[in-house]
Amino acid sequence: MIDENTYGKLNGLAVVLVDDDTYLLRAYKKRMKDSPYRLFLFSDPLSALEEVAKTENVAVVVSDYQMPNMFGDKLLRKVEELHPSAVRILSSANPRFLDEQRGTGVAQIYVDKTEMLLKAREIIDKAALEYLK
Repeated sequence: MIDENTYGKLNGLAVVLVDDDTYLLRAYKKRMKDSPYRLFLFSDPLSALEEVAKTENVAVVVSDYQMPNMFGDKLLRKVEELHPSAVRILSSANPRFLDEQRGTGVAQIYVDKTEMLLKAREIIDKAALEYLK
């Protein structure tokens, strides 16, 4: 549980969630509804990248791995160039994709898509706290 003082520090930080599955994006939005973050949800990685480029205080970016137009690893590399301090999370329903990406430095956190959905708030809160360090 996050104390009130820490919660206040999280207020207004930008969290970007990118997944071509719009059902999943709606589920993320529901799970994050009482969070202190400015949430940005995108089904298209190119649109997400445009928004990230013009948004300040991007603390956390969660990206699916396999998407049309741009894979999540490429998106997170571009995010790193724009916001080097942002915590990058790569998510996939296919553990093989995550295993292949571990150790590449593309993300700080690699997580199964089901776990990401079930623990979205917990994972994002921990990532945002890491961003504040």
